[in-house]
Amino acid sequence: MSIPDNGGMSPKPSAFERLYQPREPLFWVAVAFNLLGAVMLLALQSGQLNPLAQWLTALLALSNNALGSWAVWRLWRGDSGLRRRDDVAVGVPCGVSQDRPHDEQP
Repeated sequence: MSIPDNGGMSPKPSAFERLYQPREPLFWVAVAFNLLGAVMLLALQSGQLNPLAQWLTALLALSNNALGSWAVWRLWRGDSGLRRRDDVAVGVPCGVSQDRPHDEQP
């Protein structure tokens, strides 16, 4: 049996590689949401909040959880959408190379 040729493409990244992307701003957004959720959970479990503060903290924790899950889902899919793209040209279809050979003039 031979290994099929994948056309020079890199293998599919593992789940850890898809989530751990410290160069992506969305990775740090997800980390911040997780840390904030831990702080809110600690505040809720301390028992020192009045009932109104408990409800507000619980609502914030739920919305924080939803936003953190969204960030992790986007990282998992691989379309963070927050990275800065210097190689994007206006009016050029996706996948079309911007580089021209040196001997070709416009």
